Amino acid sequence: MTKLKSSIVAAATGALLTTPAVVYFHGKAVNYERALAAQLERENASAEVHQVESVEPPRLPNDQYLELMRLRGEVGPLRAQVRKLKQAMQEREESLKAYREGEEEKRRGLTARREEIRQITIQRMGSAKELALGMLVYANQNKGKFSGRIEDVLTVLAEEETEARAQLNLLESDAYERFDFVYSGRFPMDQDPAKTIVLREREPWLNADNRWARIYAFADGHVKVHTSDDPDFSEWEAERMPMPAAASEDTF
Repeated sequence: MTKLKSSIVAAATGALLTTPAVVYFHGKAVNYERALAAQLERENASAEVHQVESVEPPRLPNDQYLELMRLRGEVGPLRAQVRKLKQAMQEREESLKAYREGEEEKRRGLTARREEIRQITIQRMGSAKELALGMLVYANQNKGKFSGRIEDVLTVLAEEETEARAQLNLLESDAYERFDFVYSGRFPMDQDPAKTIVLREREPWLNADNRWARIYAFADGHVKVHTSDDPDFSEWEAERMPMPAAASEDTF
Protein backbone atom coordinates (compact mmCIF):
# COMPACT_ATOMS: atom_id res chain seq x y z
CA MET A 1 0.00 0.00 0.00
CA THR A 2 2.83 2.26 0.85
CA LYS A 3 4.56 1.79 -2.46
CA LEU A 4 1.31 2.46 -4.21
CA LYS A 5 0.89 5.77 -2.36
CA SER A 6 4.44 6.83 -3.20
CA SER A 7 3.87 6.11 -6.84
CA ILE A 8 0.64 8.06 -6.84
CA VAL A 9 2.27 11.09 -5.13
CA ALA A 10 5.21 11.09 -7.57
CA ALA A 11 2.89 10.89 -10.49
CA ALA A 12 0.78 13.69 -9.10
CA THR A 13 3.84 15.90 -8.54
CA GLY A 14 5.09 15.30 -12.06
CA ALA A 15 1.74 16.19 -13.39
CA LEU A 16 1.70 19.43 -11.42
CA LEU A 17 5.17 20.45 -12.68
CA THR A 18 4.08 19.99 -16.21
CA THR A 19 1.11 22.25 -15.96
CA PRO A 20 1.34 25.70 -17.75
CA ALA A 21 1.06 27.76 -14.57
CA VAL A 22 3.90 26.06 -12.86
CA VAL A 23 6.10 26.32 -15.92
CA TYR A 24 5.31 30.06 -16.20
CA PHE A 25 6.24 30.97 -12.65
CA HIS A 26 9.34 28.83 -12.73
CA GLY A 27 10.54 30.66 -15.85
CA LYS A 28 9.88 34.04 -14.22
CA ALA A 29 12.02 33.10 -11.28
CA VAL A 30 14.89 31.98 -13.47
CA ASN A 31 14.73 35.17 -15.56
CA TYR A 32 14.67 37.30 -12.44
CA GLU A 33 17.75 35.58 -11.08
CA ARG A 34 19.57 36.02 -14.39
CA ALA A 35 18.61 39.73 -14.59
CA LEU A 36 19.76 40.29 -11.04
CA ALA A 37 23.09 38.59 -11.77
CA ALA A 38 23.58 40.69 -14.93
CA GLN A 39 22.81 43.91 -13.03
CA LEU A 40 25.30 43.02 -10.32
CA GLU A 41 27.92 42.26 -12.97
CA ARG A 42 27.33 45.66 -14.66
CA GLU A 43 27.54 47.50 -11.34
CA ASN A 44 30.80 45.77 -10.49
CA ALA A 45 32.24 46.60 -13.92
CA SER A 46 31.14 50.26 -13.59
CA ALA A 47 32.76 50.48 -10.15
CA GLU A 48 36.04 49.11 -11.56
CA VAL A 49 35.96 51.64 -14.43
CA HIS A 50 35.43 54.55 -12.02
CA GLN A 51 38.26 53.33 -9.85
CA VAL A 52 40.64 53.14 -12.82
CA GLU A 53 39.56 56.59 -14.06
CA SER A 54 40.28 58.11 -10.66
CA VAL A 55 43.86 56.76 -10.68
CA GLU A 56 45.00 56.96 -14.29
CA PRO A 57 44.71 60.06 -16.52
CA PRO A 58 43.08 59.68 -19.89
CA ARG A 59 45.47 58.32 -22.44
CA LEU A 60 46.69 60.60 -25.27
CA PRO A 61 46.98 59.51 -28.84
CA ASN A 62 50.32 57.91 -29.58
CA ASP A 63 51.77 60.84 -31.58
CA GLN A 64 50.77 63.40 -28.93
CA TYR A 65 52.17 61.19 -26.18
CA LEU A 66 55.51 60.90 -27.99
CA GLU A 67 55.60 64.69 -28.52
CA LEU A 68 54.91 65.24 -24.81
CA MET A 69 57.73 62.88 -23.86
CA ARG A 70 60.08 64.71 -26.25
CA LEU A 71 59.20 68.09 -24.75
CA ARG A 72 59.67 66.75 -21.25
CA GLY A 73 63.09 65.50 -22.26
CA GLU A 74 64.05 69.00 -23.45
CA VAL A 75 63.02 70.68 -20.19
CA GLY A 76 66.06 69.47 -18.25
CA PRO A 77 68.71 70.79 -20.70
CA LEU A 78 66.79 74.08 -21.04
CA ARG A 79 66.76 74.54 -17.28
CA ALA A 80 70.49 73.84 -17.19
CA GLN A 81 71.05 76.44 -19.92
CA VAL A 82 68.98 78.97 -17.97
CA ARG A 83 71.10 78.36 -14.86
CA LYS A 84 74.29 78.79 -16.87
CA LEU A 85 72.94 81.97 -18.46
CA LYS A 86 72.04 83.41 -15.08
CA GLN A 87 75.48 82.53 -13.76
CA ALA A 88 77.14 84.11 -16.81
CA MET A 89 75.06 87.27 -16.39
CA GLN A 90 75.98 87.45 -12.72
CA GLU A 91 79.68 87.00 -13.53
CA ARG A 92 79.38 89.68 -16.23
CA GLU A 93 77.78 92.09 -13.76
CA GLU A 94 80.56 91.39 -11.26
CA SER A 95 83.18 91.94 -13.96
CA LEU A 96 81.56 95.20 -15.04
CA LYS A 97 81.41 96.35 -11.44
CA ALA A 98 85.08 95.54 -10.92
CA TYR A 99 85.92 97.26 -14.22
CA ARG A 100 83.99 100.38 -13.25
CA GLU A 101 85.64 100.44 -9.85
CA GLY A 102 89.03 99.99 -11.48
CA GLU A 103 88.33 102.72 -14.00
CA GLU A 104 87.15 105.03 -11.25
CA GLU A 105 90.28 104.33 -9.25
CA LYS A 106 92.39 104.82 -12.37
CA ARG A 107 90.58 108.07 -13.09
CA ARG A 108 91.23 109.30 -9.57
CA GLY A 109 94.85 108.25 -9.92
CA LEU A 110 95.17 109.98 -13.28
CA THR A 111 93.50 113.08 -11.90
CA ALA A 112 95.93 113.14 -8.99
CA ARG A 113 98.86 112.49 -11.35
CA ARG A 114 97.65 115.16 -13.76
CA GLU A 115 97.43 117.67 -10.93
CA GLU A 116 100.88 116.73 -9.72
CA ILE A 117 102.34 117.19 -13.21
CA ARG A 118 100.48 120.47 -13.58
CA GLN A 119 102.01 121.79 -10.37
CA ILE A 120 105.48 120.64 -11.41
CA THR A 121 105.02 122.27 -14.82
CA ILE A 122 103.96 125.55 -13.23
CA GLN A 123 107.03 125.52 -11.01
CA ARG A 124 109.39 124.72 -13.89
CA MET A 125 107.85 127.36 -16.11
CA GLY A 126 108.25 129.84 -13.26
CA SER A 127 111.93 128.94 -13.00
CA ALA A 128 112.38 129.34 -16.78
CA LYS A 129 110.53 132.66 -16.68
CA GLU A 130 112.72 133.96 -13.86
CA LEU A 131 115.91 132.91 -15.62
CA ALA A 132 114.76 134.51 -18.88
CA LEU A 133 113.99 137.78 -17.08
CA GLY A 134 117.43 137.59 -15.45
CA MET A 135 118.98 137.27 -18.92
CA LEU A 136 117.03 140.33 -20.12
CA VAL A 137 118.02 142.36 -17.09
CA TYR A 138 121.65 141.39 -17.60
CA ALA A 139 121.47 142.31 -21.31
CA ASN A 140 119.91 145.66 -20.42
CA GLN A 141 122.78 146.34 -18.02
CA ASN A 142 125.43 145.27 -20.55
CA LYS A 143 124.52 147.12 -23.75
CA GLY A 144 122.19 144.45 -25.08
CA LYS A 145 124.57 141.55 -24.60
CA PHE A 146 123.10 138.27 -23.38
CA SER A 147 125.22 136.20 -21.04
CA GLY A 148 125.56 132.46 -21.42
CA ARG A 149 126.80 132.02 -17.86
CA ILE A 150 124.40 130.99 -15.13
CA GLU A 151 126.46 132.81 -12.54
CA ASP A 152 125.79 136.17 -14.23
CA VAL A 153 122.05 135.55 -14.30
CA LEU A 154 121.99 134.38 -10.67
CA THR A 155 123.84 137.51 -9.61
CA VAL A 156 121.23 139.68 -11.31
CA LEU A 157 118.40 137.66 -9.78
CA ALA A 158 119.91 137.94 -6.33
CA GLU A 159 119.77 141.71 -6.68
CA GLU A 160 116.17 141.62 -7.91
CA GLU A 161 113.90 140.78 -4.95
CA THR A 162 110.77 140.12 -6.94
CA GLU A 163 107.51 139.00 -5.36
CA ALA A 164 107.17 136.14 -7.83
CA ARG A 165 110.61 134.76 -6.93
CA ALA A 166 109.83 135.00 -3.23
CA GLN A 167 106.57 133.10 -3.68
CA LEU A 168 107.82 130.39 -6.03
CA ASN A 169 111.26 130.01 -4.45
CA LEU A 170 112.76 129.83 -7.91
CA LEU A 171 116.35 129.98 -6.72
CA GLU A 172 116.17 126.56 -5.08
CA SER A 173 119.29 124.50 -5.56
CA ASP A 174 118.09 122.46 -8.54
CA ALA A 175 115.78 124.99 -10.22
CA TYR A 176 118.39 126.28 -12.66
CA GLU A 177 120.22 122.97 -13.09
CA ARG A 178 117.49 121.62 -15.36
CA PHE A 179 117.95 124.44 -17.94
CA ASP A 180 120.61 125.25 -20.55
CA PHE A 181 121.38 128.65 -22.08
CA VAL A 182 121.42 128.39 -25.87
CA TYR A 183 122.27 132.00 -26.70
CA SER A 184 124.90 134.54 -25.75
CA GLY A 185 126.01 137.83 -27.27
CA ARG A 186 124.17 140.85 -28.62
CA PHE A 187 120.77 140.06 -30.09
CA PRO A 188 120.56 140.87 -33.85
CA MET A 189 117.92 143.35 -34.94
CA ASP A 190 116.84 141.15 -37.87
CA GLN A 191 115.61 138.34 -35.59
CA ASP A 192 112.23 138.18 -33.90
CA PRO A 193 112.75 137.90 -30.11
CA ALA A 194 109.34 136.24 -29.72
CA LYS A 195 110.47 133.41 -32.04
CA THR A 196 114.04 132.96 -30.80
CA ILE A 197 114.88 130.44 -28.08
CA VAL A 198 117.42 131.53 -25.47
CA LEU A 199 116.77 128.88 -22.78
CA ARG A 200 115.49 125.29 -22.76
CA GLU A 201 115.15 122.30 -20.45
CA ARG A 202 117.98 119.85 -20.62
CA GLU A 203 115.74 116.79 -20.93
CA PRO A 204 112.19 116.30 -22.24
CA TRP A 205 109.62 114.58 -20.02
CA LEU A 206 106.22 112.87 -20.34
CA ASN A 207 103.22 114.97 -19.47
CA ALA A 208 99.80 113.85 -18.19
CA ASP A 209 98.66 113.08 -21.75
CA ASN A 210 101.65 110.76 -22.23
CA ARG A 211 103.28 113.17 -24.68
CA TRP A 212 106.85 114.40 -24.55
CA ALA A 213 107.23 117.95 -23.28
CA ARG A 214 109.99 120.51 -22.95
CA ILE A 215 109.99 124.05 -21.58
CA TYR A 216 111.53 126.90 -23.57
CA ALA A 217 112.18 130.58 -22.85
CA PHE A 218 112.36 133.11 -25.68
CA ALA A 219 114.32 136.30 -26.14
CA ASP A 220 111.30 138.49 -25.40
CA GLY A 221 110.92 136.82 -21.98
CA HIS A 222 107.89 134.59 -22.61
CA VAL A 223 107.94 130.89 -21.76
CA LYS A 224 106.34 127.98 -23.60
CA VAL A 225 105.83 124.24 -23.11
CA HIS A 226 106.20 122.43 -26.41
CA THR A 227 104.82 118.88 -26.73
CA SER A 228 105.39 116.13 -29.27
CA ASP A 229 104.89 112.42 -29.78
CA ASP A 230 108.61 112.19 -30.46
CA PRO A 231 111.17 112.96 -27.73
CA ASP A 232 113.47 114.40 -30.39
CA PHE A 233 112.74 118.17 -30.59
CA SER A 234 115.73 119.04 -32.78
CA GLU A 235 113.73 119.77 -35.94
CA TRP A 236 111.32 122.09 -34.13
CA GLU A 237 114.18 123.79 -32.27
CA ALA A 238 116.25 124.34 -35.42
CA GLU A 239 113.60 126.72 -36.79
CA ARG A 240 113.71 128.82 -33.59
CA MET A 241 117.36 128.79 -32.57
CA PRO A 242 119.40 132.01 -32.82
CA MET A 243 121.27 132.48 -36.08
CA PRO A 244 125.03 131.86 -35.87
CA ALA A 245 125.78 135.55 -36.51
CA ALA A 246 123.87 136.43 -33.34
CA ALA A 247 126.75 135.16 -31.26
CA SER A 248 129.00 137.97 -32.51
CA GLU A 249 129.21 141.06 -30.39
CA ASP A 250 129.61 143.20 -33.52
CA THR A 251 126.20 142.28 -34.91
CA PHE A 252 124.26 144.79 -32.87
